Amino acid sequence: MSLLAGACMGTGNFLFASNFSDKGLLGLGMVGPSGTLLCVVIRLIKEINYRRRNGSWIKEKNSRVKTPEGKWKWSSCIPLWGNILTNFGYLVCLTLGWKLAKACGLNQGVIAAMLSLASLFNIVIFYFKFGEKISALHLVGIAFAIACVICISMAAASKGKDTTEEFDPDKAFGLDKEVGALLAVFCGVLAAILMSTKHFFIKLYKKTYSGVDLGVDATMFEFGICLFFLVPLIQEGNLDYGAWEYFIACTAGCLMALGRVFISIGVSQGLAAPANALMSTHSIHQASWSAIVAGQALSLLQVLGLTFGILGVFSISFLDALVSKMMLKRQLSRAKSQESAPGDV
Repeated sequence: MSLLAGACMGTGNFLFASNFSDKGLLGLGMVGPSGTLLCVVIRLIKEINYRRRNGSWIKEKNSRVKTPEGKWKWSSCIPLWGNILTNFGYLVCLTLGWKLAKACGLNQGVIAAMLSLASLFNIVIFYFKFGEKISALHLVGIAFAIACVICISMAAASKGKDTTEEFDPDKAFGLDKEVGALLAVFCGVLAAILMSTKHFFIKLYKKTYSGVDLGVDATMFEFGICLFFLVPLIQEGNLDYGAWEYFIACTAGCLMALGRVFISIGVSQGLAAPANALMSTHSIHQASWSAIVAGQALSLLQVLGLTFGILGVFSISFLDALVSKMMLKRQLSRAKSQESAPGDV
């Protein structure tokens, strides 16, 4: 589920960043309608199906809406608004980071790669709060993810010196090229902190607010807030797009919304740090799309960083699962040999 979240978010982020990030925060208005509508449709389908199966709109046990005594469960507002604020703050940070990256000639996929740091935050927070223990292979995978971040940060720091591309300071809020690139990376780090905070709320309240319900509800409000950015776009007459651009905006909004729902499910059902590391593959998708389609070339350090990211995903998911199966088979064979030993004697 986390890998699927990475694919959706990476592709959606690329479509948004490469087409609308130059408008800054106002560009969020382009993805607001489709993301909101998708979540509303998912919510309606879930509620109608539950009504058909159980004859009631509200769950009798572990309802996120009402207590067993029939009172409104106001405590559910804590994880809901916690996710809404962290989701929206995360989106704002990434949008500003993408704008600065594009202005400074930095591949926009590297900003999203900073979200790998959320895995490190999750290891510490979830170990002390929930007692989550990480296997050795998980740690190796997360270490690769951190190495990915380090390489990409170094690439961002040297971007201003290594390129001779034409640079317009006005597009980077009047900042120098090198400072703008570093600030873009900082926006990605701040987004990682918000992402880790979101995961904390999901895990803490998963018994009364399931991952899919919280993901759908919070994302619906998040993209609903983005609708307000359409107002200045309409007033300024900045919506002179063709049918293809509107299709891209709708696709980006739907994919970004689905990615948030999928990662919410992944964190609630599994370990937070590995789930986030798998979700961080969205930076690989976005950087690849940016290099192939948008012509944003990858430097040697960026390629090395993305390679580390792929190795991290392999260690966390496929290699860890393979080793676990091998150890289980070995334990079963030992148990069988011990059971047959007394009869042989």
